[in-house]
Amino acid sequence: MLEKWDGQIREVAIDSAWGTNRAGHEIFVLLGEAYGSGMPLGYILIKSIGRSKPDSKTSLLVQFLQHFRDQYTLDPKFTLSDKDFAEIGACQTVWPDAKHQLCF
Repeated sequence: MLEKWDGQIREVAIDSAWGTNRAGHEIFVLLGEAYGSGMPLGYILIKSIGRSKPDSKTSLLVQFLQHFRDQYTLDPKFTLSDKDFAEIGACQTVWPDAKHQLCF
């Protein structure tokens, strides 16, 4: 999908399914928008039970998003997330010039 729509994806959204399983895994999806249609670009599964280092989830999300930026030259003008500080921080780190918007 990324190769087909290269350079035409102007907006991406990141979101997760949190607290939906007992194993403590959180799945994140990166969605892209091109010509009015949304498409899943990638997924990452993060184990989020127990103590972890501060900002460890943000660090993993930054690496995840950097892959799309570097491998596929993904350079959105807008990023979108809910009020998860890890998602917001990751988007702003990887695409500092993109306007970040929050879901209502």
